[in-house]
Amino acid sequence: MIFSKLFIQLVNPKKKLKISTEILWYKKNILNLTAFNIHSNLTQQTINTTLDFSFNQNAKFEKLEIFEKKH
Repeated sequence: MIFSKLFIQLVNPKKKLKISTEILWYKKNILNLTAFNIHSNLTQQTINTTLDFSFNQNAKFEKLEIFEKKH
């Protein structure tokens, strides 16, 4: 199993909420956005970095950036 460290940034314009975190993720699933369950009331303290997520359409974030972190 090859893991890759990814960086996620979320921006919620209504709450002016900006969240950044790093997670480990399978390289083969980098483009699979269904892997993430992002809740609109998320705070930096409640980000869950486990990998058993399903996408939540109610997230309504303006921007979801996922990219492989450069080492």
